Amino acid sequence: MGGRSAERFARWKKIGRQVRAKVYIIRLCIVMLLCWDNSN
Repeated sequence: MGGRSAERFARWKKIGRQVRAKVYIIRLCIVMLLCWDNSN
């Protein structure tokens, strides 16, 4: 295992965290929209 592969893994981990945060926010928005539509 070289330093280069560890660097790549760290970068993927950071990207994965950002993607997970975006997916979580999008899911929250969808749930809020669905609940708002149901209440009206």
